[in-house]
Amino acid sequence: MKGKVCGVVPYLCGFQIKDFVEERKKEKMRELFSALGGIGFDPIFINYSLGFATRLSINSYALKLLEILKGNGWLDAKNGEMKFAITHSMGGLVFLRMLEYASDQKIGNLDNLYLITLETPFMGVYRQMLEKAGYPTNLDSVQDMVKGSNFLGSLHSHHPPSIKIWQVGGRWSYIPILRNSFSLPSWAVEQGGRQKNFWVSHGELYSSRMTVGCISKMMSEEVELFKNKKMRLEK
Repeated sequence: MKGKVCGVVPYLCGFQIKDFVEERKKEKMRELFSALGGIGFDPIFINYSLGFATRLSINSYALKLLEILKGNGWLDAKNGEMKFAITHSMGGLVFLRMLEYASDQKIGNLDNLYLITLETPFMGVYRQMLEKAGYPTNLDSVQDMVKGSNFLGSLHSHHPPSIKIWQVGGRWSYIPILRNSFSLPSWAVEQGGRQKNFWVSHGELYSSRMTVGCISKMMSEEVELFKNKKMRLEK
């Protein structure tokens, strides 16, 4: 099975976390992609921004990501290839907005596209909860993630019609006041989206053995479904 895996991970709270910790997190993400290579995928690792160390909006990050993916050819996968994107937290919102821009500009081949998100706040988080967690709510990207923001309203009004999303939730997904924030939107569920939660911290979701195993299983299942569908169409 031919396919591509794209990792989209912002530097997490770069204004708070020391560089050596960030390097360790990036290395863990590479380990995840290496494991996925065993089922026939060619991983691409992308760290698309300086995260919260800059004042960019999610829309701006999405445009930067689009330029990166245009440059490395990921969006131009041939027909018959599966494309998986694995994103963490805000990265899932960035990726969805990027797809909207790519579709509007008729860039790339967006068929057979799957998004695996690690605790992405699809439904937005209450401002007071973001402040309590230490996120600087004066930044545009954080304001975009506030429940009821104009960005989230626009994102869910222009969602990709063919993408399938798997959400892997962590500890925040178990907290009653946050549970809805990290749930899949109704349109994603209608398009076959699924969710699995683990008792793992938000920042360690892409390095946990449970998470890596879950993602590998998700991808393997989708590969088998894709193979079977392709065989039926070829008969």
